[in-house]
Amino acid sequence: IQTRVNQIAEFATPSRSGDQLGFMIRLKDRDDAPNEEELETMKEIYDFMISCGDDRINYETNFEAFLRMLVRDSLTYDQACFEVIRNRGGNVAGFINVDSRTIRRAKMSKEEKTAGRRDPSKPQFVQVINNKPTAQFNGEDMCFGIRRPRSDVRFHGYGFPELEEALMMITHLLNSDIYNAANFTNGISVAGIIAVKSKMQPQLFRQFRREFYQMLSGSANA
Repeated sequence: IQTRVNQIAEFATPSRSGDQLGFMIRLKDRDDAPNEEELETMKEIYDFMISCGDDRINYETNFEAFLRMLVRDSLTYDQACFEVIRNRGGNVAGFINVDSRTIRRAKMSKEEKTAGRRDPSKPQFVQVINNKPTAQFNGEDMCFGIRRPRSDVRFHGYGFPELEEALMMITHLLNSDIYNAANFTNGISVAGIIAVKSKMQPQLFRQFRREFYQMLSGSANA
């Protein structure tokens, strides 16, 4: 995950010439040359993207940090969430990361169920912290990015993260690492047979066998 985060963060800087890694603002018509007014608009959009909008929203945020947090959430949960901040006039003033782990889809209202679709002007997402809803967002104010969607109704429109798909293999790798690491702390031998010859009484021998098993059982004793 960290490797992919670092790779995508390389594109967080402007590449006005197009010769270097980064993002570019250009005209929709690639064959058309921008005029002075359009160049000025492009500059404003560059500044907006680099600072993630108005500095008064969060002066510490920049586009690289935004991408790093967004990509990590996406690769961990297959859910990349950020809030679109608007001014009093309803225009976009900026955007800011939201902890994707806390964002859930809101229940559909009766009107939405009858219509068979969600109303973008009504709350579509809620933020849940410590099992309590703390905020709600309309569809136009919250980006809920899913890379790997599923149609299964049991998952309520949530994605399918790679970590969930690879869960069994990752568990096996972790168990193998723990098993191998124990060789350097407790010592692990291959499977074998221990033969004990003794003139102990059967009751005493059973007691010895129980103590012997207890010494070897458990993860600490390998």
